[in-house]
Amino acid sequence: MATVALDAGFERKLGDEEGGASHDMDAELLGGLQLHIGLERVFAKLPFREFFQLRLVCKEWNRLDSDRAFLEESFREYLIPKPYFVLDAQGLDEKVRGLLAQDRSSGLWSWTRLRSSGSTEVWSMSGLVYSDVELANYERERKVFNLHTRLRLTLPPPVEITLNYHPFTGMIVDTSMRPYAFQFIEGSEDVSTQIFNSRSNSWTTKSSQQYGTSTGRTTVAFCKGVLYIRCELDEIVIYDTEKDKWDGINPPEFGDSDDFLRGSGAWQSRVFTPSVHPNQRVIRVWELVRPAEQQESWVEIDCMPGELYSWLFYENSDPPVDARDVQILASYCDEHILVYAWFMDDEEYGARGDRFVLFNLATKTWQKLELPFGPITEKLPSQGRLFHIV
Repeated sequence: MATVALDAGFERKLGDEEGGASHDMDAELLGGLQLHIGLERVFAKLPFREFFQLRLVCKEWNRLDSDRAFLEESFREYLIPKPYFVLDAQGLDEKVRGLLAQDRSSGLWSWTRLRSSGSTEVWSMSGLVYSDVELANYERERKVFNLHTRLRLTLPPPVEITLNYHPFTGMIVDTSMRPYAFQFIEGSEDVSTQIFNSRSNSWTTKSSQQYGTSTGRTTVAFCKGVLYIRCELDEIVIYDTEKDKWDGINPPEFGDSDDFLRGSGAWQSRVFTPSVHPNQRVIRVWELVRPAEQQESWVEIDCMPGELYSWLFYENSDPPVDARDVQILASYCDEHILVYAWFMDDEEYGARGDRFVLFNLATKTWQKLELPFGPITEKLPSQGRLFHIV
């Protein structure tokens, strides 16, 4: 059991109490315990979920949430056990955002709600969650939340302010450092490309510009110096960091439905994307092949078994479910792709996610997941325990 250091005055007082005849709890003594024990020492030993719950008790306890020195020092070597997935779905009244993670020792899954704070855009890479909030006069508040250190960093305003409310954004994460360092990239049609470096806490400006607007849900992948941004456009937007050049590539030839699986991920210097084909009743996973100076192409990696597809789309359910009320979404963690159904017209919950399928790129296997706490909904609080493993 971990011990907590006490100051000398409290130790003397405690010693006097222990040496006396009575061993009853001293209300006055224990009532002043917080004056002699630094809360930082206690909070640093808490599991992930309990840490965030205690922040809500009072302003003083919440202060540690923004204490960068404390967070980086306390959780410097801590990494969330894999696999973990950041989910971002639209409920009827509010966004549903959270962390779905598996404890390797027990095999159990946990759900931790993440604050949305009115943000309009959310995506994640390597446990760093980006979000932004639209402010007045075309200004935006950009934040990066590190799930590993629990640190939420508000980026300073960029050098140039774009009038585009939805610029293209992405990130390069250096996982060799503790805590992770990152470069945040923003491209827009009315200002030059701008890059924020977390090490220097400053922005630099490039000469390129990206023409267009990012729309809808976004996923971001980085591979071999190229940033891949997948949103609700008909093409995948790319940014070559070495050439400082924006461009676009076509998704897999067979296309996909506007409401489904517009997301890409990277693993072992390879880029992948799944696609849904409702007419063919199939979900495929593709790999991008980009020979030097040649046209890119997509190669099919695997196909979801038909029985899993039927289950994911609530086929043969009672009462029947209209497929148009189901969104198929995806989240990535290394070789794992989590494909899940988000049902938008549920009479009991309003909107829910309760059907999850895990695909392993390494073994090419599909696995149905059963969450012990039932469906994920707008009102579902954090469930299970995400252990703080040191």
